Amino acid sequence: MENQSELTNMTSGKQESRHGSRKAINLIMLIGGFGAGQGSIFLAQTLLISQGKLELLTKFGTSFSFAILALMLVEAGSITILARLVAKSAGTIGAEQKVWISYSETSAFRFTISIIVLLLIWLLCASSVLDEFSQRYAVYAAPAYLVWSVNAAGILDGLKLSGVSGVVGSIAYISSAIALIIVSNSVEIDAAKVLGAAFSIGYLLTVYFQILALRRFGWNVKFRRVSLKGCVAAAKSGSAMLGSSLPGQFYFRAQLIISNAFIGVTGTALFVYGSQVIAAIAQMIGFIRRVEFPTLVVALTKNRSSIVLTILREQRVGLLLALISFLVLLLVGLGGHFYQPEFLSGATLVLSAYSPTIFTSAIALTCVQGFAAIGRYQSITLVTISSAIVGVVASYYSTQHIGVYGFAISNIASNVVSVLLSIYLLSRIENK
Repeated sequence: MENQSELTNMTSGKQESRHGSRKAINLIMLIGGFGAGQGSIFLAQTLLISQGKLELLTKFGTSFSFAILALMLVEAGSITILARLVAKSAGTIGAEQKVWISYSETSAFRFTISIIVLLLIWLLCASSVLDEFSQRYAVYAAPAYLVWSVNAAGILDGLKLSGVSGVVGSIAYISSAIALIIVSNSVEIDAAKVLGAAFSIGYLLTVYFQILALRRFGWNVKFRRVSLKGCVAAAKSGSAMLGSSLPGQFYFRAQLIISNAFIGVTGTALFVYGSQVIAAIAQMIGFIRRVEFPTLVVALTKNRSSIVLTILREQRVGLLLALISFLVLLLVGLGGHFYQPEFLSGATLVLSAYSPTIFTSAIALTCVQGFAAIGRYQSITLVTISSAIVGVVASYYSTQHIGVYGFAISNIASNVVSVLLSIYLLSRIENK
């Protein structure tokens, strides 16, 4: 009996070790993909700045930003939805069949969204709202939206292969960066065509390598006949996830408008700088949540008696890293304020002021991840819209009194509302 118990413990220990190793590998690959993609864009933009090509940089940056936003619309949160389905159905009878049916229905919904996006692009081009560069870029980037409607990133995440998804996800950024360097001396209209085409080719390659990766792990992508009921369900889930992501996009843009209106160019520049640094750190922490998501789904499926504690326990690594990042940035920012040249002291002080939002936003997003893990996407929408409204109102009043530092207060207020409302809603689910 003792030998059997020891054998069981050894087997369990080996499984936990393999699970921990896979998490670490996924995290390293996600960070590597992020660094390669975002890093290549950063280097290409730095080169343009050194060459004085600020106009091309501005036009590309604007077009690329809106192209990514359009991809988010097409994506409609399906990475989370499909990852949850795969993780939850793992090991059950007919799991693979369920996954491909859901993937097909989700792809049908995403394809519909991509057609709507293409129609919007056509209307914008036909109405001459966009300048010539933006029009050419939008037209040549348009195929990416059709291709992205069949992406399989969510399945990779659900199979605990999020690292693979992260690495191949950097391809479009790298292709855009290479194209940006190539066209730096080209005629503006030709540059727009090449850059738009590079965006489309990048996402075509991304989906291609996703499919190859799935095949490598024994999952051959299959499209199944879809039902109207299934497509409607996919549309409801996708729309709810869109409702959870879009408020944040509008929140940041509302803050930009408020910043320009009340604190001027210098303050806005500091706000954008500080926000970008915080966003980059938050993205890194987000990778940990992404890696931990399948495990969270399984944990909440088994235990609904203490939802909040389970969510915090299963995502404790990300929370710990957020706390450490907050403290490090706080100290670095304060040190920079006192010991750096005067022109840097303002920026480093802003970083110190914004640093607490790393931890408060991590707690808020951890709670939101819990809703995603149990499939309560409408709750995510309610929480994010409520927190965004509080954030905008707080930004409007606080910046008028304390300038750029008001955004730190408004972001913390927004996160506090998100956490409190999430705990309330999760507690109600727990008590049912």
